[in-house]
Amino acid sequence: MFVIYAVVLFLICCLEFKSASSQSEETLIFVSVVFRHGNRAPLVHYKNDPHKHKFPDGVGQLTKTGKANMYHKGKVLRRMYDEFIGRNYREDELYCTSTTIDRTLMTAQLVLAGMYPPSDSYHHFEPHLSWQPIPVHEDSPDKSFIFGHGHLCPRYSQVFYVQINRTTETLKEQGNIEEMLPYCATHCGEELKTVADLGLLVDALKSEVADGLELPSWVADYYDPTLLGFLDLLMNVIVKTTEQKRLITGPLLKQIIDNMNAKAKGKLNPDRKMILYSGHDFSILGLLGSITKSDKMMPQPEFGASLNIELYRTEEDDHIVKVKYLRSFKDEDPEDISIPDCGTPCHLEKFKQITQYVIPEDWEAECHSNSHEGDSIDHAAPLGENRPD
Repeated sequence: MFVIYAVVLFLICCLEFKSASSQSEETLIFVSVVFRHGNRAPLVHYKNDPHKHKFPDGVGQLTKTGKANMYHKGKVLRRMYDEFIGRNYREDELYCTSTTIDRTLMTAQLVLAGMYPPSDSYHHFEPHLSWQPIPVHEDSPDKSFIFGHGHLCPRYSQVFYVQINRTTETLKEQGNIEEMLPYCATHCGEELKTVADLGLLVDALKSEVADGLELPSWVADYYDPTLLGFLDLLMNVIVKTTEQKRLITGPLLKQIIDNMNAKAKGKLNPDRKMILYSGHDFSILGLLGSITKSDKMMPQPEFGASLNIELYRTEEDDHIVKVKYLRSFKDEDPEDISIPDCGTPCHLEKFKQITQYVIPEDWEAECHSNSHEGDSIDHAAPLGENRPD
């Protein structure tokens, strides 16, 4: 009996040692972080908005709360990767890029300020200022800007409006929106025709709540989960089809994969460790949908949420990918995203194969491709041609 017990104990110890060894064999070598900007003012102020004068910097701009939160986000990333990147910024180690929108450019600066406080006298150029300038580039491959700017990618605009009209009609047939549209239109003072109109109104309400302002009394009973559900629905319609994902986030995913491939082969030049992408809610939604191939509706990513795509080298010189989702600016407990037919981690080559379907061969050509026969387009822009991101 003692002999059997000793053998079992020995096998258990061997398995635990093997498990610990396999974990230690993985070495982090490259990270891409795609994050949503911080809290912002509403993109539109509806006619009867009681808080329209509470945002002095203008529509769509980062708020004071958003600035503080994204500075905190930088500290979170510093704690996560403190042993991976140096304390002092080096352009050959980290690169930060952003879409060309004020709030994403400012968010990038704040994240970098949180990640790289001056650590020595050389970088501390002003005694009372714990900050140093770090470049933010405007060359992000994130194509989120095409939403709301149809002339930049006519094919995306066409597919979006087809999807939003179909979704609106389906909701009307199901009785899910028939009463809510006129009710909200009456109280907000705006004409609401589609789920896009309603979603943009709810986005304005959600932005105000996130900044500590009270909901108007007429909406309080319907806000959560009913109206928030319509906003989530709009977010998912923005990146609903494979074609939409190819056009909005396909180029971004392509660059992330190309960089990981070059890093694995020792050909990344400069040989950086990390690239930061300052973007939008549907930057993250598009990537999540592309990677997971999920048809399930996903909630709108919160301000400061991020998708961290990590590349590891194993002891056998294989390369594996881990995708981690941080759901808010303060989240420090990332969710491991399981990749279909691969799990987590996923071998780099398999990851490339799985995501190939959303990588455009010629983005410009696809943006200007002809419409599909039978498509009907309603180009009525929601609440003044603004975009919910």
